Amino acid sequence: MPTETLRFLDINKLLVPKIMSIITYFSISIAILSFSTGSALQSASHPTLRGDSIKCQNEGQSVRVSLLADDPCLSCKCFNQEIVCQREVCTNYKGCYLLHYGRNRTCCDVCKGCQYKGHYYKSGETFADANDECKSLVCNSGVITEYSTYCHIPCDNPIKITGHCCPSCEKCEPFREGQPIVSPYNITDPCIKCECVKGHTICSKHACPVLPCPESKWYTPKNECCPICKGHRKVQDFEGNCIMKLSVHREGHTYAYDHCTNCDTTNICERQVCPPLACSPSNQMTELGECCPKCHEPQEAQTTCSFRGKEYKSGDHWKHNNCHQCSCVNGEVMCKAETCDKELICPNRYKLTRLNGDCCSSCVEDDAICRITTNLTNYSTFDGKEYSFNGKCNYILARDCKSKSFSVHIVNKYQNQSIASEMRNNSFFSGTSVMIKIDDIKVRLGQAFRVTVGRKRVRLPHIRLGILSIVKDANKVVIRATIVIWESGNAIEIIVPPEFKSRTCGLCGNYNNNPNDDFITKRGKIYTEIEKFTHSWKVGKNVICESAMKSTKAMKEQMRCNFRDWEQRYNAINVCNILKSALFRQCHTSISITTFFGKCLSDVCSCHKNKVCHCNAIQSYATQCQKLGFYSQHWKKKTLCEAMKCPTGSTFSTCTSMCKRTCHTSHHSDDNCQQRKCRPGCLCPIGQVWHNGKCIYKQLCPKNLNSNSTLESTEFLNHENILKDQSVAEN
Repeated sequence: MPTETLRFLDINKLLVPKIMSIITYFSISIAILSFSTGSALQSASHPTLRGDSIKCQNEGQSVRVSLLADDPCLSCKCFNQEIVCQREVCTNYKGCYLLHYGRNRTCCDVCKGCQYKGHYYKSGETFADANDECKSLVCNSGVITEYSTYCHIPCDNPIKITGHCCPSCEKCEPFREGQPIVSPYNITDPCIKCECVKGHTICSKHACPVLPCPESKWYTPKNECCPICKGHRKVQDFEGNCIMKLSVHREGHTYAYDHCTNCDTTNICERQVCPPLACSPSNQMTELGECCPKCHEPQEAQTTCSFRGKEYKSGDHWKHNNCHQCSCVNGEVMCKAETCDKELICPNRYKLTRLNGDCCSSCVEDDAICRITTNLTNYSTFDGKEYSFNGKCNYILARDCKSKSFSVHIVNKYQNQSIASEMRNNSFFSGTSVMIKIDDIKVRLGQAFRVTVGRKRVRLPHIRLGILSIVKDANKVVIRATIVIWESGNAIEIIVPPEFKSRTCGLCGNYNNNPNDDFITKRGKIYTEIEKFTHSWKVGKNVICESAMKSTKAMKEQMRCNFRDWEQRYNAINVCNILKSALFRQCHTSISITTFFGKCLSDVCSCHKNKVCHCNAIQSYATQCQKLGFYSQHWKKKTLCEAMKCPTGSTFSTCTSMCKRTCHTSHHSDDNCQQRKCRPGCLCPIGQVWHNGKCIYKQLCPKNLNSNSTLESTEFLNHENILKDQSVAEN
């Protein structure tokens, strides 16, 4: 791996002109300069910047420089009693489509290599089968292409050379030994290569490597035989599955890559090598469904095809639409439909999506979500690590630590209250706000959905075309930009696309699909203690920013339901039992509901009586189910999480009577009504009853009502009725 050498100067001994004295503002103890010889160094970019090298004693040993400890690309050693550092320079990834993310804080991404019979091979490496000298294998971006070498013998009396598959022909110049040469024979196939071996010419044809990128990314460099992939895609291992083009194939399956190639999920593909043809490439044609081309003499009457008012030459291929590929064969148009895998199941953290220009849906990496729930005290990082935390300060929730394109802060103003008071007031904090910085725009989300952009309060929706949008959606504020943030009264979600993988930091973790290293501090140290980790992400100059953290055990005790209050306990269990219902039955064997049920209870128990607080926990469980291919379309309708909006004059309650008080029922009681049971729904104020989907005073009820005049007397007013009755009332 190429490196650049750097040397350090003691900044206290630098001779700096007045115009450069601003450098002392940063209070750094060392300066990094380009390497030059001699003990007194001078920077090429600043010829007036001179000083003495920093000395060291442990000759040849590594030296830790605290200023550079977070940069995995720099390594320092003691050389000639001076600190000398080298910067690793990443290689050109041309032709490599699949890159592994830098692991264990390595500097450079690595082109995905191949495992074969216990050996590891780098991408681009070609090797022979130990048992068959004519069988070759080549590794390309994690895919092994296996093929039998096709020998091209253009002479009459070939000579067999031991250790080589193909026989040789006439002599070549000795100084070209082992090098490619221009064949003295008339060879029209650009994929036939000749080389000089032991003074003789050997010509052979090899298969082109199987490419993991979609065909839209293929291109063939000038004067080359085989196509390569344009661009790169960063991936991680699929745990037994393999990624090919735009699809993920399950372990144990085999599939046809093309008409010449069959692959399995170990990413080993067997490819047929087509023999060279005597005709020129312009007279070669591959018919639909065939692997190898054939020679076709052009026929004047069959050289073109007419399709949808456009003329095509024989041999032309074109895409009719996203799902049909057509070609002109001897004057006849032949079209073939692409078939889609209807049973394709995406692995965890991937979603099934149909990309623009594609016929079939494919597995693409899903966005990562960091959730802060249960009155902003329960955290779930981008990688799924969960912990509880409660502190008074300004903390970095998430930040782009590479390019600084965004940052999200949470500001908690803690107020010491009794447990009962905390539950009544629905918060552990006297005030919580979220601050977002996207490029140069600062947004602050305050209490009661108060939103400021810059220093000005704005009305919603607030839209800046091409930059961001801020809208109020039901009971939450949603910000959409390069990332998506939504905030409700007691929960926050930060959603980032895969482009930010291994780029984030803060209380939401580093987003690398490894929850075990999420407790990483600003200085790159990994802790196991929540207190040390969260303390490192405090920001601001407030000297009274004191810690009000509580132990996880104490917080859990605080968030538990008061089981002496039967109504509160029953209410919480009643609304959270949806997790145990048949709506999620398919998920129960794959994902335990214990954690999600506990979160739901905590949310509801600490919730204000007339607020909806159970939906966050249920949404989290539904999301995990969906990632495994199970999806319930009706859970929001069954739980009032889809339309948490009641008609004007009424309020939402998680526990309303099974028997609604209406104009019809307000004068008599129903003995069959089960008063001890309740359901989530809308509640009229004291002294009012339901009539035609609205709350009215009992005195305003019509005097003549028959037994069938009112629907609400026997039917629970769920959210579907609310929406229906609202539309009637508005008209």
